[in-house]
Amino acid sequence: MVQLPPGDVIVDLGDVSFMDSSGLRVLIDVAARAREAGGDLIIAHPTPGISRLVEISGLSGQLRLDQ
Repeated sequence: MVQLPPGDVIVDLGDVSFMDSSGLRVLIDVAARAREAGGDLIIAHPTPGISRLVEISGLSGQLRLDQ
């Protein structure tokens, strides 16, 4: 079991091959809630498509991708 700081949330997207703007919006909302709790959203194992979506949407500074 991985010990996380309080408020941190990990979302493993390793098996996600497609995400549209509604999925991206959910990640933005979760990241905001995690920050309010003093933590961070960590997107684990993003596929190349997810990484590209975050990059072209201009959210790479707001969403933490962990390869």
